[in-house]
Amino acid sequence: MMSTSSIRLAHVADPHLGSGYHLGDEDRGGVNSRLRDFRDAWVRSCEQMVTEGVDLVLFAGDAFRDSKPSPTEQQAFRDGLDVLCDAEIPMVAIVGNHDLPRAPGRTHALAIFDGYRDYVMVVDRPQVIAGDGITVPLPKLPIPIACLPWPSRAHLAAADPEFERLTIDEQNARIVELSLAVLRKLGAEAEAAAGPLGCVLLAHGSIAGSAVGAAGSTQFFREPVLPLSELRGLPFRYQAWGHLHRAQDLEPHIRYAGSLERLDFAEATEDKGWWLIDLSTNADSGGCTFGTAWRSSNPRPFVDLELTEPTAWEAGVASLNGALPGAIVRVRYEATPEQARAVDHAGIRRALYQGGALKVHGPIATLRHAVAERESTLSEETDVLTGWQEYANGQGLTGAQRERLDRLVHDALGVLA
Repeated sequence: MMSTSSIRLAHVADPHLGSGYHLGDEDRGGVNSRLRDFRDAWVRSCEQMVTEGVDLVLFAGDAFRDSKPSPTEQQAFRDGLDVLCDAEIPMVAIVGNHDLPRAPGRTHALAIFDGYRDYVMVVDRPQVIAGDGITVPLPKLPIPIACLPWPSRAHLAAADPEFERLTIDEQNARIVELSLAVLRKLGAEAEAAAGPLGCVLLAHGSIAGSAVGAAGSTQFFREPVLPLSELRGLPFRYQAWGHLHRAQDLEPHIRYAGSLERLDFAEATEDKGWWLIDLSTNADSGGCTFGTAWRSSNPRPFVDLELTEPTAWEAGVASLNGALPGAIVRVRYEATPEQARAVDHAGIRRALYQGGALKVHGPIATLRHAVAERESTLSEETDVLTGWQEYANGQGLTGAQRERLDRLVHDALGVLA
């Protein structure tokens, strides 16, 4: 039974099961190694929540890469849910943009998990849940939860034919306007139902000024971006957001959990995990205390190795200092074509695997072509054939390629004559 004077929440989002397959390998059973990585990060996080004594999990959307997960991907998500349900920890989940189908009549990817083992509630429309508002036999929650799933353009267009005629920027502005109106309404409803612990928001979307990893910031998104200034004024004690893959706090009480596993090398330096949130009443002040802690999901290590001396690559590999075990490694270097032919690619890969690398991509060579400086003798009086020969000599064209191009030029000049 949950206490009415304190609650421990887990804020988690974006497992994105089914992502990153291009960086993995299929095992003999046909399962991509990256699915195992994403599944294990999700299950580990759920096991951590049990160890931490979490009372309620706030799942902020995007369980899968797309709205049609395979049965294997569905089972990977179910594996984590089973950990929570075995410990009798309820979860409230909202639908993210990757979980939603493009056609409004189709079922979203999380629908089959609504009511799972009586401990999972999936919300696919804006609403406040508390007490009697819970539609599955979860333990009665001591704190109202306002839910704002991802706003679907397809659903808006189906409800309002005029919406589809708007430009993308006009649609985004309209969605922001509607979302803010919904958030104010949800905030008023949740605040009215709140007890000593207040109320929380569970949402999926973009907030202005957020960092989004290698892509930059939300100012470059062609999607609805909510102003942080408007969110600050809402009455929620905590706002649990999903959608952006970098964990971050925009305000102490407004946070993204980020994703649970690294997608690619752009996220190589980012930790992944979830937020542990403690809310409790303060008997002395009559108010409520608030605390957060970060819990890492221990994602797969990614190592990006840039070789400055590719022919003396041993030093570059040695510099990794124990970072190789279990890592996905990308090797890159820049060289002339002559230098690249002297680089021992097989030796580099062999050394990395011997050091414990799980998967090696590369070495990938960026070829640097030398351009010889020359003094041009071309002038307005130069005939076409002489001009072609000087150009071809300058480009270093030789052998069969030069002979073939010479014939084409001669043939063309014959036609022109």
